Amino acid sequence: MAHPWGELDKAECKGNLGLLYFNNGQFKEGQKSLEDALRVFRSIPGTEPLQAKSLTNLGIYYLQNNKLDEAWRATKEALTICERFPVGTEQIRNSCLEILRQLR
Repeated sequence: MAHPWGELDKAECKGNLGLLYFNNGQFKEGQKSLEDALRVFRSIPGTEPLQAKSLTNLGIYYLQNNKLDEAWRATKEALTICERFPVGTEQIRNSCLEILRQLR
């Protein structure tokens, strides 16, 4: 079994790669990378803020691609995590609130 920290590094790389894909207009690849990162983060205890960050990035992707229900769900889940882990997630929370404002 791989050491969880090795998996954590891989997930962080996948999340960063997802953002790079998005910035280069490769949206499908970006979505897949972020979803892969989120899946790994969810399997590692103590990574809730990283899960919230991935969910927020997915929420932004969904919003930009008119997948409004998915954007809502991802953003609300990220906000729930931020409520449980308020220290260090302020920027994530603010991004979520901006997504929700745009969804209204």
